[in-house]
Amino acid sequence: AVRSSVDGALVGMSEDRRLQAVYDALDVASYKQAIKLCDAALKKGDGQTIMALKAMALLRTGKLSEGRELCLEARRGISAPIDDALVHALTLFYRAAGDLPSVLEVNDEAFKCEPNNVVAGTQLFYAAVRLFDYRRQQAIAMRLQRQFSAETHKRPGEARQFAMWTLTSMLLQARPGGSAGAELAPKLVQLATMMLQKAGGPRDVAELRLAIAIAEAHGEAARTLAQARALEPDEAVAAAAAAAATEVETEGARRVLALLREHAGLLGTLGPESSELEAANTARAGDAAGALAVRERVLLGGAEENWLAISRYLDAALPAPAFAGRAGGKAALGGCRSPEPPAPTAACDAQGVADAAAHARSVLEQVLAKQPHARAPLLGRIDVCARLLALASQESPAGTGESPGGADAALAELEEELLAYFKKYADRPCCFEDTRPYFALLVGRESAEALCARADAICAQTEAAGEKGGEIA
Repeated sequence: AVRSSVDGALVGMSEDRRLQAVYDALDVASYKQAIKLCDAALKKGDGQTIMALKAMALLRTGKLSEGRELCLEARRGISAPIDDALVHALTLFYRAAGDLPSVLEVNDEAFKCEPNNVVAGTQLFYAAVRLFDYRRQQAIAMRLQRQFSAETHKRPGEARQFAMWTLTSMLLQARPGGSAGAELAPKLVQLATMMLQKAGGPRDVAELRLAIAIAEAHGEAARTLAQARALEPDEAVAAAAAAAATEVETEGARRVLALLREHAGLLGTLGPESSELEAANTARAGDAAGALAVRERVLLGGAEENWLAISRYLDAALPAPAFAGRAGGKAALGGCRSPEPPAPTAACDAQGVADAAAHARSVLEQVLAKQPHARAPLLGRIDVCARLLALASQESPAGTGESPGGADAALAELEEELLAYFKKYADRPCCFEDTRPYFALLVGRESAEALCARADAICAQTEAAGEKGGEIA
């Protein structure tokens, strides 16, 4: 009786309306009803799309094998012109079953039936992207690039997009962790560079990001190859590979800087991101003073409080092992990674450290004058003292017994800056989170307990006076 009522409900319905009725049943998780609607529609001669939807309903009721058999039968209906509803229904089933390779096969079958259908080709590429199969992505993108070349395709913008997809797929293979081996990766990066040059270089910000990533990949591929060669018994080969990797990475940084200069107009809306790229790659190119100047310019030119900019500036101005890479993160442009601050060299004498610290403090005072209510410049002053302490606590070069900067003086300055910060912000929870890393540096020192006692006294005084952020006399 129920089946008769379903059959009766479908009488007079068009095929599109019968499809919609099945989709509605699936949407509300009425899978048995969806199966009955599919059976009734199949009796009326509806095609493979209904069969694929029935497979979906069977999957939801736990009958995966039966659903697969129906989908295999439904796939025989893929032909020209492409039935988008059938491809969509099959895709829904295989995704729900977790069978992404079959999604790729369905889209490949559809594109083969209608090779001039740019939408079908695009969907095929997207199916490969979901598999993270970069080599297959490249093959499909190149296939699309040939099929829809700028000379034969009515929309040359799409043809260029397929070319960029090819370059991206090659880059993903060459990156560390990609499918290309250490020997193949440098060749892929070089080929991608040549193809981009042949295409006329980047024309918009997205293409510029890709160009920068390719330029950076030269160094990454060279480092991977050097690591592989380091395992070889021949020390001369390993040393030559390491030297070549350093040279290639430097050359990659120079390429990025050249791209930034050549396409400065594309970076106008990105502001700090382009400056971070410039500073990071200037440092990689071996110009530490130039990188410091860029970071100082960014810091002084900013109108808003920016602790990350201060931390990166101090990493360049006063590099110390305990602070290496604390700024961290990646620039949003081109996946650029911030370089680790250079380790202090044996040649960093006390006067050089003192001059660098004095200049850094002067820069922070300029920032504080522009942002009188900001916490970041005050934390920067604490950070300078902590860096001086870390540098002064190192073993002196050449075993002279002397330490640059003077640990006692640096420790006293750090304690005074911490107490000044507590006097200003003791009534705020952020005060404790801000200063926690610097108190951690003092663990094990004789003065640590006394400093904590003074900080507690400031907190008690602030609470008793009921002050709200004002300084304590």
